[in-house]
Amino acid sequence: MWIKVETKLRNSPKVFTIAMRMGVPRITALGALIEAWMIADSHAEENGFLKHLTFEALDEMVGVKYLGVAMNEVGWLVEVEGGLSFVDYTKHNGSTAKTRAGKQKSMRTSRANKGKDDKEKTNEVTDVDVEGNKVSTREEKNRVINIYNAYPRKVGKADALKAIGKSLKKEEYEFLLKKTKDFALSRQAEDPQFTPYPSTWFNREHYHDEIEKVKPKPTGENFMAKL
Repeated sequence: MWIKVETKLRNSPKVFTIAMRMGVPRITALGALIEAWMIADSHAEENGFLKHLTFEALDEMVGVKYLGVAMNEVGWLVEVEGGLSFVDYTKHNGSTAKTRAGKQKSMRTSRANKGKDDKEKTNEVTDVDVEGNKVSTREEKNRVINIYNAYPRKVGKADALKAIGKSLKKEEYEFLLKKTKDFALSRQAEDPQFTPYPSTWFNREHYHDEIEKVKPKPTGENFMAKL
């Protein structure tokens, strides 16, 4: 509650003053005060400000006349531009209002974090590891996979992807992909076991080597001519 409800409150001179100003018994004034404080505890801002209310509007909500004016006379309530303000509200701010304020703060933080997460998702981290770090975009991942798929020997994929990722930091994608395809073409007629692991080929930058031209397969006529 905004003001602590204690046994001595019923005998407070301010409660008697409010009762006299309202023209009601003290117990009625006390009940009206508690109702007003409950409204504040449920709807007021952290500093005790109730938007859009006037003294008359508060009287209507509580169900008694002159409550707002009486509270103002004893220094517990003031009418300001845009609403009512409970005096020294933060000193005795109730648990309900504190809980609500905490929830509002959590919601604001959650919305801010969600906006940050959404922004990060536009640059989604992928699962291709390069030198212990994640590559930053889906496009980079696709490039690494495309080059790996073009290589003629599919072994040691994890190490191969790392090696390709490092190579892409030094070479243009189109150059690396073409060299890989050219190398794959040159190995078509060769035993796969003599083709280096992809991680070895990329780490040693063999894509800079001169790639042998593909030897045409002998036709029957050429084969007989050689005999």
